[in-house]
Amino acid sequence: VKSVSKSAYEETVRPGITYQLNASTLPHILTPNISSNPTAFTLSASTWLEREVGDLDSAADPSFVGKKINNMFFYKNRLGFLSEENVIFSAAGDYFRFFPKTVTTILDDGPIDVTASHTKVSLLNHAIPFNESLTLFSNQSQFTIESAGNLTPKTLSIVPSTEFENDSNVAPVGAGNYLYFASKKGDFSSVREYYIEADTIMSDALEVTAHIPKYVPASLVKLATSSNEDILFGLSANSRSKLYVYKWFTDGTQKLQSSWSTWEFSDDTFIFDVEVFESTLCLVLKRDGELFLEKIDLQYLDDTGLDFCIRSDRKTSLTGTYDSGTNTTTWTLPYSYTGNVDVVKSGSWPERKGANISNSRPTTTTVAATGDYSGYPVLIGVPYTMTYEFSTQHVREKNGKQSVQSGRLQLRTMRVNYENTGYFKIAVTPSARTTYDYEFTGVVLNQLGSTIGDVSLVDGTYRFPIQSKNDRVSIKLVSDSYLPCAFQNAEWEGFYNIRSQRI
Repeated sequence: VKSVSKSAYEETVRPGITYQLNASTLPHILTPNISSNPTAFTLSASTWLEREVGDLDSAADPSFVGKKINNMFFYKNRLGFLSEENVIFSAAGDYFRFFPKTVTTILDDGPIDVTASHTKVSLLNHAIPFNESLTLFSNQSQFTIESAGNLTPKTLSIVPSTEFENDSNVAPVGAGNYLYFASKKGDFSSVREYYIEADTIMSDALEVTAHIPKYVPASLVKLATSSNEDILFGLSANSRSKLYVYKWFTDGTQKLQSSWSTWEFSDDTFIFDVEVFESTLCLVLKRDGELFLEKIDLQYLDDTGLDFCIRSDRKTSLTGTYDSGTNTTTWTLPYSYTGNVDVVKSGSWPERKGANISNSRPTTTTVAATGDYSGYPVLIGVPYTMTYEFSTQHVREKNGKQSVQSGRLQLRTMRVNYENTGYFKIAVTPSARTTYDYEFTGVVLNQLGSTIGDVSLVDGTYRFPIQSKNDRVSIKLVSDSYLPCAFQNAEWEGFYNIRSQRI
């Protein structure tokens, strides 16, 4: 204590001891320069409050001092750090204070420093707020921080919840009532869906990659999710030009869809990071040595003035310049690209909106077309290919829950029901035989609106032959057009022969 008058004393810090944190070794602040330059940021050291009372025993250093900070988070109006087996919280509402205001009593708003007690060595890597609690992840265990009401040093407790292996290089992400985290399985990765049973208050984690154990490669570096769209993205260090996408759909407590797919970018693409904001996927990536920030709208909204969304990568709206001497319209791209591009009339055009314009590529940054197309903007983008391959078809019983493996199923034809579709192609490849392509262009004879040169989006059923055994044929839906394609379901016809009677 120190004297403040002849008859009064107040708490103070013991002389001769270290009383400040080293700001240069702690997390820094990244501040946007909103007033001067909104696109620039300032990185600076934080101002951490010093030890004002006590000594090294009564007001000890936070346990992260001299150690590595593994994770940083916010929870119940406190800034939190994970360091080795410890969880450290700042004072409530005072994010840069990790020393107490008094050592004579424990205040409810004071800093918190606790250890996760376990029979194993549990180095804490990630902390995710989930289900009104804080879930902590170590390499082999999960813990839950529980507190009744406000988070205080008197009410906090850390409880081991589950024992699932977890890849410490990938931060778990939350989506609705679930947490998703990754674990290593040799040369591949496993993704689990962590949840809490509402009735039993028990935690569990189902493997959502169980049906594709060799699909997601090892060395995942990032998971990103959107609860609005029920979608999860995974980025692997082994393939930085691909995103592994998990899409699910639930009806109440029943999960009706659990599908994995791949979004593959060009080989020269290197994806640094991905993040989802509401229904927009943002990507930081490098193409041809240039760094770009690009976005993908996950809701597949119609382009302005059109009744469909143009399926093109790196899509941009441009107005061309017309040269009457050469009768050529030229557009200048905001990026360099050597391949073919789609040039589509935007919704501003008075006629034949959405129609494709034949073009050429004079240089890597320009697009040219014969004729005058400078009156209205066009949408220019890089075409890409969508491919869906049907799984092996089987005769099913017990309301479709069990497939019949015995007998011979000879597929004869298949039908796909499409909606608001302008183009797709069916590729049927029987084993050891050539591929047969069946193309649908959206133009149907004797149907209103089927005019050559106009965009025609229709609904209907497309039937095509297969003529092959069910497990000796590959059936793919393919589209490399800018026109949309949407499929509701498919059904097949065939001959099924069985040599014996099932009991």
